[in-house]
Amino acid sequence: MIVADKFVYIHMHKTGGQTLSQILLSCLPDAREVGYHYPISLLPVSLSALPVIGMVRNPWDWYVSWYAFNTRPEIKNPVFLILSDGYQSDFKQTVTNLITLGEDNDRSRQYRRALADVLPDNLQGNMGVGLSKSCMTTLGQSGKGYFTWLFKRMHGNLDRPSTHIGRFESLEKDFLTLLQVCGVEAQDNLESVRQRFAETPPRNTSSHSHYSRYYDDTLRELVATRDADIIERYGYTFDTPDTHGPMVALNRRRFDEATDNFVKMGGEPVNYLRLHEGLDVTPILDVLDTID
Repeated sequence: MIVADKFVYIHMHKTGGQTLSQILLSCLPDAREVGYHYPISLLPVSLSALPVIGMVRNPWDWYVSWYAFNTRPEIKNPVFLILSDGYQSDFKQTVTNLITLGEDNDRSRQYRRALADVLPDNLQGNMGVGLSKSCMTTLGQSGKGYFTWLFKRMHGNLDRPSTHIGRFESLEKDFLTLLQVCGVEAQDNLESVRQRFAETPPRNTSSHSHYSRYYDDTLRELVATRDADIIERYGYTFDTPDTHGPMVALNRRRFDEATDNFVKMGGEPVNYLRLHEGLDVTPILDVLDTID
């Protein structure tokens, strides 16, 4: 979250936030970071009257970007680790687990309990996923797709007249427009923001083909249903380009790429994560009985 004299910028995950934050902090003398991936609920009360700006992204595209980013070995995301079943599940299964994380069923509840065990109590000092234990409770009460829940959590009341949302797909144009809507003029270094866009390469990008190439009909419809609120509000559709370049595979991570300092459930010094309960291990025992 970046606060300036005339606005608040909410850094929504995978919507160009690192690039925008860097530009604001380097161009606007009054800009300062209040917290990394802080939601609007953590905005100091004294600043609550300021206009809020943020960026939205096509949900189908967002899930692909989220998955591809988290397969990078240096990324430490407990949400990805747990929802990919310890890096064992592929794109479709992992994203399905993420989209349905807020549903009221045994599997989703087990994932939320596992995440509540490893997420921090609060976001103080957070430099990563931007979630705390209590988020799993609010997510479980939402009944929405993960992207929709996260977007509303970050930006609050989207019908608030002073909340202004641009589109990731036209990042520079929309962001400059939003700054002007909030009263940032040329004399307030708007031109330096424009120039810095030309000089600043995108940050935290991930390698993947057009998002449509990773979806089958089932997963495509799941996003359409669970994230319908955002899709309809911002007019998104599932687009298929006329031409395709070489396919970029979404590789899985290996479990041994997990960071050594990952906090296990309950602080237990074990080399595995318990994701589900009540499993019948009789078949395993039967096989063991046949071994000398």
